[in-house]
Amino acid sequence: MDSILKHTRSAKERIVELCSLLDSVPPTQCMKSECGDWCCTKLDSACDENGNFMSLPLIYTIEFYAIAQYIYDKFSVDEHARFFYAEPKERKCVFRDNGRCLIYPVRPFSCRVYGREVPDIFWGIEYPQGSAASIHCRNCRIKDEGMESGFLARYPKIWDKLYKLSHELPVVESENKPFFSAVTGLDEIIILGWYERCELLAGSTGWFNKQFAAWWQTYSQLL
Repeated sequence: MDSILKHTRSAKERIVELCSLLDSVPPTQCMKSECGDWCCTKLDSACDENGNFMSLPLIYTIEFYAIAQYIYDKFSVDEHARFFYAEPKERKCVFRDNGRCLIYPVRPFSCRVYGREVPDIFWGIEYPQGSAASIHCRNCRIKDEGMESGFLARYPKIWDKLYKLSHELPVVESENKPFFSAVTGLDEIIILGWYERCELLAGSTGWFNKQFAAWWQTYSQLL
């Protein structure tokens, strides 16, 4: 947890830029009385037959540090362990509490666009027309329709900005980079779940050689 705090402080300027970017997204309102069972509040993490989890939602590196800063600022020291040492056996989002989002002011961009009608671009990838329609919920209401057209025009560039803000931010401690690269063949991972990010920054050599290697074999194709 000390390493997360250290890197969070070093990412302070980028976090400010991220928050400004997220604040430009027009807010939505969920018509709860009509909402179905697929709502984001019911989102569960993925799990394979060997017990390897992929925690959801997936977040950019810069979003991870923005959330970490919010936790340090808004929650007591005793509560920090609940988030930074979350057990993967709990499949619901670690930030969900009786239907509420505990980090709502800094919730990820993917959460902010969940349910709204957007272009067929997700995680910065352009999909065939209509293939991303499943994220659109008719019960998701835009609070200020006048702002929506401008947001939709900026939408593809926001994904690009999230990547740029995340690039070269630490995803693993320097002493574990050789193990990380040996498993993944990469220098960094821009998009990953909360639990995996916490483990990468705190993981021992044994964890990298055993647990992370098995996890990567199962889920790397989904990233």
